[in-house]
Amino acid sequence: MKKIIFVFLIIFTAFNLSAESRRSAFGGSAGAGARFSTDFNAIVNSQKTAIADTGMYVYGDFIYLELICGMYFGTAGGSLNYLGTELGLFTKFPFTFSEKITIFPLLGFEFHSALYAKFNGMQFKDKETEFKQFWFKAGAGLDYKVNDYINLRFEALYGIRPKSIGSNELQNGTPMVINEKAGNGFTFRAAIGL
Repeated sequence: MKKIIFVFLIIFTAFNLSAESRRSAFGGSAGAGARFSTDFNAIVNSQKTAIADTGMYVYGDFIYLELICGMYFGTAGGSLNYLGTELGLFTKFPFTFSEKITIFPLLGFEFHSALYAKFNGMQFKDKETEFKQFWFKAGAGLDYKVNDYINLRFEALYGIRPKSIGSNELQNGTPMVINEKAGNGFTFRAAIGL
């Protein structure tokens, strides 16, 4: 957990420059916000179920690139509950519509990894799970410039996940297999940037 907090602090500090120095350095922005995502075709022990997770994230924007780092809590059908992290890298191309509004398409990928999980209230044998996922996502975002210093960002993406078999055992020896088939879902993000 200390490593995750340390990564968050480094990313946010690195990008949290003053507005003027940031613009002169690389023209981008940085911020933090909330995110919600779904996986409509998740498989847990051969049972199809919907996964939904929500969490917080920070982003660094380099005009044509966006870096995402976040943490989230998720549940699959009420039986599988987990805590995870995500790292994402997206290409973007901004279109300025007015002094306050910029719209941009997004294309990229994310890597998700569960740090802790329980199935029906039972921990995994080694308290970890090989629940790792790659997501390929595409969508669009909108920046609304509140003033010279504050920016609101909204993003909506559709993602495809290749099959990402994660297997382990519960404390009672019951085997667990997760996501042996491909999946898809939506991601929504909202943030305040500087």
